[in-house]
Amino acid sequence: MRVLAVLLASAALAVLAACGADPSNCGNGVAVRHPDANPGLVQDCDTLLAVRDELAGYSGVLNWSADRAMSDWDGIYLGGRPARVLRLDLSSRALAGIVPPEFGQLTGLEALYLFDNHLRGLIPKTFGDLTNLKELNLWSNQLSGPIPSELSSLTSLEKLDLSANQLTGPLPTWLGVLTNLKELYLESNRLTGSVPSQLGALVNLERLYVWGNQLSGPLPRELSLLTSLLELDLSQNQLTGSVPPWLGELAKLEVLSLWGNQFSGPVAPELGTLANLRTLYLSENQLSGSIPRALGSLANLGELSLGENQLTGPVPPELGDLGNLKELSLESNQLTGSIPPGFGALAKLEELYLWGNRLSGAIPQELSSLTKLRELYLGENQLNGPVPPWLGDLANLEELYLAHNQLSGPIPPELSALSAVKEINLGNNQLTGQIPPSLGALANLQELYLWGNELTGEIPSELGELAKLEELDLGANQLTGPVPSWFGTLTTLEILHLRNNQFTGSLPRELSALSNLKELGVGGNELTGPVPAWLGRLTNLEALFLWGNKLTGPLPPHLSTMTKLEELHLTANQLTGTIPPEFGELRNLRILHLGFNRLSGPIPPELGALSNLEELAVCCNALTGEIPPELGSLANLEGLYLWNNQLTGAIPPELGDLSNLTGLSLDGNRLSGPLPTELSRLSKLERLDLAVNQLSGEIPPELSELRSLERLYLWGNQFTGTIPPELARLTNLKRLYLGDNQLTGTIPVDLSSLTNLERLNLWGNALTGDIPWELRVLTDLRVLTLASNQLTGGIPSWLGSLSNLRVVDLSENQFTGTAPPELDRLPNLQVLNLRGNQLTGEIPHR
Repeated sequence: MRVLAVLLASAALAVLAACGADPSNCGNGVAVRHPDANPGLVQDCDTLLAVRDELAGYSGVLNWSADRAMSDWDGIYLGGRPARVLRLDLSSRALAGIVPPEFGQLTGLEALYLFDNHLRGLIPKTFGDLTNLKELNLWSNQLSGPIPSELSSLTSLEKLDLSANQLTGPLPTWLGVLTNLKELYLESNRLTGSVPSQLGALVNLERLYVWGNQLSGPLPRELSLLTSLLELDLSQNQLTGSVPPWLGELAKLEVLSLWGNQFSGPVAPELGTLANLRTLYLSENQLSGSIPRALGSLANLGELSLGENQLTGPVPPELGDLGNLKELSLESNQLTGSIPPGFGALAKLEELYLWGNRLSGAIPQELSSLTKLRELYLGENQLNGPVPPWLGDLANLEELYLAHNQLSGPIPPELSALSAVKEINLGNNQLTGQIPPSLGALANLQELYLWGNELTGEIPSELGELAKLEELDLGANQLTGPVPSWFGTLTTLEILHLRNNQFTGSLPRELSALSNLKELGVGGNELTGPVPAWLGRLTNLEALFLWGNKLTGPLPPHLSTMTKLEELHLTANQLTGTIPPEFGELRNLRILHLGFNRLSGPIPPELGALSNLEELAVCCNALTGEIPPELGSLANLEGLYLWNNQLTGAIPPELGDLSNLTGLSLDGNRLSGPLPTELSRLSKLERLDLAVNQLSGEIPPELSELRSLERLYLWGNQFTGTIPPELARLTNLKRLYLGDNQLTGTIPVDLSSLTNLERLNLWGNALTGDIPWELRVLTDLRVLTLASNQLTGGIPSWLGSLSNLRVVDLSENQFTGTAPPELDRLPNLQVLNLRGNQLTGEIPHR
């Protein structure tokens, strides 16, 4: 029997083969039951299997197979008679590759979900053949190109979601033919152009989201026809014009979000008629005028955001009638007057943002009724009076921001009752007294900012109980005593700033336990002792501020272990010894300030390895030796300040490679040799100070290539030759100091092109000839110093027309004739020195 069965099976296979059939395809009766009765489903099966492997990409999770019933396939939903694939849901499956155009053959589809994958390329034009489609969702992929016009055939479509892709081109006008649409989501793409008026034909539309694109122009009046609209979000575009009053005609509207555009003009009071409105976001525009009182009629409003505009006038007390309001954001405007006491009636309010205005007066007592308040931001105003003790009654408060006001008096200890608070910022006020020890009870506190007040006394040890504290800023007060050793118990601390107080003693070793510390700022105090070597244990430190103390001793090489360090500020101490070559290992360093100390020895060439360095300041020390040419490798350097040392040798031509340099100060050293022409490549240079050295040779005319230069100081050297007329090309120049050199020849008439010049100093040379009359156009000139030259001729009367002149020094020359009386009438003149000339008559002086 078994042999007979095998023979029969073989015969059957032979018959099938002769008929051209494949027992493994979709017509085998397994994937599709009754294939003869469901030919459309067989076709759907073939279509899906043909694209399975390419569609699955790297995920490889689709279980589609001709040997498995389609009803068990991933994401496949069947229905109808004859049967078809009605819904294809392949969302969130990490699919890669392109969207298969073959999906357009699944003509029975009513819903296609491919959202939250990694699909790329264009939206297939073949999707226009899916005329039964009611929902198409391609959200959150990497699709690009325009929205194909073929989709205009999908007239049964009720929901279209193409959001969070990279689609480009205009918002299609043909969308207006999809009159069954209820939801349209195109947000977070790169669509451009205007909002088409044809969208007004979508009379069934309930939700329209096109935020986060690059749309421009005004809103078309036709959108007022969308009388079914519940939610409209066009935020984060470049829309202009006014916020249209006709928006008040969209009576069903619940959400209106237009923030982050360029709307101007007033807030339309007609918005106050939208009785169903729950959310109104108009922030980050250019709106002006006052806040309409009519907005107080929006009884269902839960969120109102008008922040970051140019609104003026008082805060309308009518907003206190918005009993359902949970969020009120009016920050960063120009609002004046006081905070309305009626806000105390906003019983559901959780977030109140009024910061960045011009509000004045005291914080009203009535706000103590806002027991659900989580965030209270009243900073950056002109509020006065005390910090109210009743703030401690706001049991749900998590963030309190009162900084940058004129609040005075003590910090109320009642704040210790804010058991949920995470952030307290009272910085930059006029608070006095001591820090309340009771603040140590704030178990959830993460950030405490009390900087910029007049607080006195020592830091209470109770703050050591703040186990969750991450940021503490007590800078710019009058706090005294030592830096507390118990800071070492605050192991979650990331930022600690104690700058500009009166702390004494040395840094406690216990701070080395703060392994999470990123910023440590104790500058501007009276700390003594050496820079602790244990600071090298703070391997997560990014910024260290020790400037302005009385620290002594050498720089510890161990600081080089702080490999994440970006800023090191040790300026204005009494440090001695050399700069450790190990500092060249701080490869993340952006700022290195060691100026105003007593450091000696050479500048280590290893500093040339600090490829991220932006500022190097070692001025006012006793450094010797030559400037290392390796510093020319610091491609990101913007400021190089080596002035007032004892450096010798020539200026390295390699400094001309510092293409991002804006400031170069080498003055007050003993540098010699010519000025390298390579410096003319520093196209971003704004200040060049080489004064008081021993530089020689002629001033290179190539300096005229420094077109960004505003200040040029070459005085106090040994330059010879004439003043290059090419310097007249430095049209941004405000200060030109060439005095105390050995320059000869005349003052170039070309300098008249320097119309922004405010100070001209040419004293102590051997210049001859007249003062060129062409210089009369330098109307911004404030200081003119030509003393101790060999200038001749008369003192020009046109100097009296330079009304901004404050200092005129023409002494020790060979001027003849009389002093022009016009000089005595200069309105701003403070110093006039004409002595040592050959003048006759009355000589004015100041």
